[in-house]
Amino acid sequence: MNDGYRCSPPFQHEMQDRLMTSNGNLDYSARVMRVVTWDRSFRETPTMDEVKDDFDSEKHETLATVLDKLLAWEKKLYNQVIGLKISEINLLRDQQLYQKLEQLVDGMATMWGTMHYHHKKQLIIMKLVKSLDSQFPTETSEHHHDRTYQLLNVMQELASQFEKLINNQKGFIKALYSWLKLNLILIENDIKEKISSPAIQILLHTWNDHLEKLSIDLAWKGISHFVAVIDSLCQQQEEELVLKRKCEEMQKELARKSRRVDQWECKYKKKKRLDEFDTNREQGDDSNEPDEVVKEKRVLIELEKRLDEAKVSFERQCLHVRQKSLVCLKNNLAELFRAMTDFSLECSKMYSELKIVAHKLRSAQSS
Repeated sequence: MNDGYRCSPPFQHEMQDRLMTSNGNLDYSARVMRVVTWDRSFRETPTMDEVKDDFDSEKHETLATVLDKLLAWEKKLYNQVIGLKISEINLLRDQQLYQKLEQLVDGMATMWGTMHYHHKKQLIIMKLVKSLDSQFPTETSEHHHDRTYQLLNVMQELASQFEKLINNQKGFIKALYSWLKLNLILIENDIKEKISSPAIQILLHTWNDHLEKLSIDLAWKGISHFVAVIDSLCQQQEEELVLKRKCEEMQKELARKSRRVDQWECKYKKKKRLDEFDTNREQGDDSNEPDEVVKEKRVLIELEKRLDEAKVSFERQCLHVRQKSLVCLKNNLAELFRAMTDFSLECSKMYSELKIVAHKLRSAQSS
């Protein structure tokens, strides 16, 4: 009996082995099997000795027998939990989860098919654009610039969401496939036999393989390039608007100075006429204009010169922005639609193939 007091709860498995090889008189395993059961109705009718043993068991209990009982109960509980896991997890995995994944494949096939249809239409429209030159504005308005900036924000968001869509899609299927492989290994270890690959494993393996082979370089390059072009166009438009505002301010300043010079000239001429009729006034050299008027006229001439130069720069910038905008819409936007058309077609084909695989696996699983 002293062996029992050398045990502690963390060493239950070791204790069981020790009891099995013990030279003691008590047969602990036989007693445990009589005591541990879920329902006495499943047992044979106990003998009087067994009943007496059950009632008097506490008198003969040792630490070893209590640990042995705990171990037996834990084994029964563990086996029942494992059984529930295999009847419940397999059901959720192979039926409900598979059904949802099949619906996701169907939805993705429909989505990418629709995307391909619209991108193809957009590409056709861009190819048919011929009279865009005559309809394009010669100057960039504030409203036009705001809409270009809005397009830049939309395209930047598209680039971000496109990257997330592909990465998250790959990450989700890879994580789900990794979980499934681990799940199957654990079940095989529990039931001590190798199980056949369920339909969901084949679907996820095929799905993961297709995503790994999916090429996104052309689509990503098309989106990134168009974002860069729109960003550059926004900056060019901003420079054009700055030049426009500069010209407008210089025009206002020129008009203001011109009015002041005109006022001074009018005042000077009026004073000169009055002096001509004043016989008492001493004649002096008043034929020249006042110095401030002469200075203002020089400033006015210089301002007119700088305004002409600013107008030339503005007109040159307008032409540059107009040409860049036409190239952006005619070429770069068409290249974007072409890249997205090709990518959406590839995705549509991929999910259409996965859809066929998923339906065949479900049919085989049902039969």
